[in-house]
Formats: sequence, C-alpha cells, structure tokens
Amino acid sequence: MEHFKGKLGSLSDRAVLLILLGIAISGSIASGILNLIFNIETFSAWSVNWLQNLSTEMFGAFLAFWLLQIILGKRREKERLIRQMRSRDNGLALQAVGELGANGWLGDGSLKNAELWNANLKGVNIWDVNLKGADLHGANLQDARMERGNLTDVNLWKANLQGMLLFDVTLEGADLFAANLENATLCNVEFDENTRLPDGRKWTPDIDLAEFGVQQTDERLPTGELPHPVP
Repeated sequence: MEHFKGKLGSLSDRAVLLILLGIAISGSIASGILNLIFNIETFSAWSVNWLQNLSTEMFGAFLAFWLLQIILGKRREKERLIRQMRSRDNGLALQAVGELGANGWLGDGSLKNAELWNANLKGVNIWDVNLKGADLHGANLQDARMERGNLTDVNLWKANLQGMLLFDVTLEGADLFAANLENATLCNVEFDENTRLPDGRKWTPDIDLAEFGVQQTDERLPTGELPHPVP
C-alpha cells in the first residue's frame, strides 16, 4: 500500500492529466459501443448526452485536480520551510521562519512536534508561535526574542538560550537540561513541576532561576513590544 502511494506521489502533473484524459476517452468508447450493441438511443441523442456528461464530469475532475495541486503544493512548501528552519546556516534558518510567519504557519500547529535539533536560530525575533512538543535539542537561540510562545513539552536539552528574551511564553513540561540560560530574560514565563531545569532538578516555585544566570521580571508590555535585556 505504501509502495502504491509512493508511486502515485511521484507522478508528474502531465502524467496525471494524461491518465484523466485516458479514462475519459476509454469511458466514452465503452459507452458508445454499449449503445450500438443494445440500440439504447440514436447516435445523435447519445452524442448530445455524451457531450453534456463529458463537459460536466471533466470540469469537475480538472477543478478537483487543480484544488488538490494547490493544497499539496502548500503542504510541500510548508514541509520544505520546516526543514530549512533546521538549517545550521543562520541566514537560511531565519529566512524560513520569516516565510512560515508570512503564511501563518508559526502558530497554527504546523510546528508541533517539529524536529528542529541543532537549528541555528540565533537572533530570531518570533511571536505567536506554537512549538509544543518540538525537538530543539542543541539548537542555537542566542539573543533570540520570543513573544507569546507555546513551548509546552519542548526539548531544549543542551540548547543555547544565552541572552534570549522570553515574553508570555509557556515552558510547562519543557526539558532545559544542560541548556545555557546565561543572561536570558524571562517575562511572564510559566513553568510547572514537569519542567526540568539545566541542572536536572524539576522546577518548584522556591527555586531562584538567577543561579542559572536568568533575569526575571513581571513587567507587562503592550502587545507587540518586547523589553530589551538588562545590560
């Protein structure tokens, strides 16, 4: 079954169109032969009905094909950008983030459980992003800024978060083991008892994140604005 799906997926647009045309011609020939054999109606009447049915059915078939190509094209483009976001080339990775954001794919769930290990996202400015369950193991997020982000259950093991600013971000269940949080600034960031800290401990309200070099603030800012890290 998977082999069959793979074959279908590898067909070019031209091949699909030729297949549709072949089916239409074969069906028409079969219909004409049956009409001749059983003398169901005159040839002229059959021709009129045939043309009416063909125009309706072919229009529907080509419309469905066109819509399917649009949907599949967007899906392929989204998958390509997510792969590019994982690039170790900072320029390529940031370009992918920009295009994903322009298409509304940062917060619609497209990045849930995304495999973004070792991604070079240094200096990225990102907001309204849903990275729930994503794997950012070893990712470089140095000096990045994130506003309104869902990082629930994200894997940030050994990630570089040095100088990163997080504003209105959920880190419940996140794994920050061995992550570098030096000079990171957290504003209204949510943890829970399942959040693992850089030293392997689970987060509790009495733990002072300053021991990891983190600066915390409760300052609230208007939507769209990000505070500057404290020098």
